[in-house]
Amino acid sequence: MTDPTPGELAADALNRAVELDLGVADIEPLAAGEHYRVYASRRVVDGEQLVVRLPRRAAGIGQPGRVRRAAGVLEILAERSLPFEVPRTLGFTDTAHGLAVVETRMDGVELAEAALDEGLSAADITARVAAACHRLDAAPFREVLDDPGGNARLLHGDLLPQNILVDTSGDELTISVVDWDAVRLGDPEEDLKAVIRGYDTVFSTGETAEDLREAYEQYVAGPPT
Repeated sequence: MTDPTPGELAADALNRAVELDLGVADIEPLAAGEHYRVYASRRVVDGEQLVVRLPRRAAGIGQPGRVRRAAGVLEILAERSLPFEVPRTLGFTDTAHGLAVVETRMDGVELAEAALDEGLSAADITARVAAACHRLDAAPFREVLDDPGGNARLLHGDLLPQNILVDTSGDELTISVVDWDAVRLGDPEEDLKAVIRGYDTVFSTGETAEDLREAYEQYVAGPPT
């Protein structure tokens, strides 16, 4: 008996998480990262396309908790007025490598690949997202995240370009933020350092760490929201 293919595993996870009857032909690969393979359903379900994030390898004992905490954060964020959209979590299911999660599919292309209009930049969009997270009142998130104390703010934890999707097909730019598994409360500087990673040139477009910080300071000014 041969091992199931990743597509078969993805279809099985979708079916078990949200009680569907998808086959491998209904699934297409969408993205692959260090920890997850992401597959999308070709079939529209209740007016929406779905994705399943399938762990690539043994994820460790903390992975299910991270996934469920992220789902709790996304539920709170969905009720806030933000300059970006987030997926809705529809279900979970256990796999051999950890907990798979089914979410609504977000439109757009990865920030690094987006053809942005004049006046827009990857640094500006990343700064806009980071500042919006950091300006949120942290109190509601303490219900689902550990609180380190002090003036801790909501951190995405991994604001790299592949986790920021940009859709320029409509009249207005739409930004979506995905992969919230590293979400936590902490020092906002940690979010910026995760993007900068010690480099002077941060984005493939040539924008620098200084560009990111300058844009961030403009967006983050003001009281918590």
